[in-house]
Amino acid sequence: MLVGFFVVSLCAGYSLAYTGPTFYKEGSIHGVKYLSGGVGLDERAAMEKAAKGNYNLQFVFAETTGPYLADIKVDIQGKDGKKLVDMSTNGPWFFVELPNGHYSITVIHDGKSEVRRLVVGKNFQKVIFNWKSSM
Repeated sequence: MLVGFFVVSLCAGYSLAYTGPTFYKEGSIHGVKYLSGGVGLDERAAMEKAAKGNYNLQFVFAETTGPYLADIKVDIQGKDGKKLVDMSTNGPWFFVELPNGHYSITVIHDGKSEVRRLVVGKNFQKVIFNWKSSM
């Protein structure tokens, strides 16, 4: 019985100490809502579920050889030059909900930037950014 109590106590302590996997970050910046993350299959599946019908734009960051990239600096400016998003990603996937309009998207990885101009509407868009491997 003492052994059983010890095992139950140990498991209870473990459950209090275990915080589980780190999941994506959800929030808003300058009034624009976003999801950032996607490290691992479980997290990407959870993000897809959370994003469906709630976001109109997704960025995916990877090397041209395939591996995903994280900690990408994302800057989104409206046609008027107003900065709407200026943050680094928590993973290789970044969802954002933007009002219909024209945007300039700048992403930076390892000191290399890429700029794209996008017209965002009601339809969902997926934009993939690739960088050559630094190795």
